[in-house]
Amino acid sequence: VPKGRMCGLGAVSVDRQWYGFWNTDVAAASALQDTSTPIALSMPQSLVAVIAMALASLVSFQQHRSVLQQRMNAIRGNLAVSATAVATDKLDEIGSKAFDESTVAGPITSIMDLKPIVASEMLPAVLNDVSDFHGLWQTETRRTNDLESSFRVETSVSYVSEVDGATKVAYSSRLKMVTVTVVPEGLVRPDTIRVSEVLSCADRCRW
Repeated sequence: VPKGRMCGLGAVSVDRQWYGFWNTDVAAASALQDTSTPIALSMPQSLVAVIAMALASLVSFQQHRSVLQQRMNAIRGNLAVSATAVATDKLDEIGSKAFDESTVAGPITSIMDLKPIVASEMLPAVLNDVSDFHGLWQTETRRTNDLESSFRVETSVSYVSEVDGATKVAYSSRLKMVTVTVVPEGLVRPDTIRVSEVLSCADRCRW
């Protein structure tokens, strides 16, 4: 009997040890499952936060881009107004000169007295007639709203038909078309302003 009791106690002892190991494994598994749950839940939250930050950055970028575009449009508009003023002033300057080199001294009586229009390779010493401005380019500076802007000004002069006053011709006539092209400097894709005016010899050509 004592031996059986010893065996019984031994059996009971073994069972308790096995049960203890089983409880330990279950507890460890439960602990592992409990610690992994917050990680699994935090991953979607982090993803949402990243997406929210990306959307906020995108919205901010679009707003800054819109503001920048508005400022650029305003600058282009101001430059266009200034460029038109430069072109108009240049036309007024040219229009104040003699119609032709042959009319500087006074009226002429033959169309053969009119000089051909030839572009000068350098700035003439004296700009006293309309044809002197042909092929001429200059840099004009204007200040608007405390902003100083530079413009490239190019001028072309040609004889035009006396029939319609618009068609360019290769022979002399009593009409000349002056075209002034103004381009703002310092812009990547500047707007070009082009203004034309037809000038007449009027009473300086008597035939």
